[in-house]
Amino acid sequence: MKAGFIGTGNMGLPLAANILAQESSLVAYDIVPEATTYLADRQARIVDSPKEVADESDVVFACMPSVASFEAVAGGKFQRAIERWEEKHPPPIKLKKKHLMSLLGEYKRLAGLLLPVGVESI
Repeated sequence: MKAGFIGTGNMGLPLAANILAQESSLVAYDIVPEATTYLADRQARIVDSPKEVADESDVVFACMPSVASFEAVAGGKFQRAIERWEEKHPPPIKLKKKHLMSLLGEYKRLAGLLLPVGVESI
């Protein structure tokens, strides 16, 4: 199974490095190209867009620093790539967009409960 990572910062890089240590291939993208250097040095394939990650991966990890950045990727150019990936790999349960938005809302609510003192939102 080939893993793909969108976002190789504080959370994505350690996860990706761990998977790459166990698997022979991994594909990654980050808006800051230097953030993928460690993975590239270990033979990960670095691509130029989230779409390429989705096209080349069996499973995609999206590790963005905020809900807003996730929404920008998931709701923007990446949306069609997600749809194509789902056509090739149908999930056992098909979630409608309204269900995904509901899950995202629950994520925001839970994230709000875990914010440090003095921080009002993420």
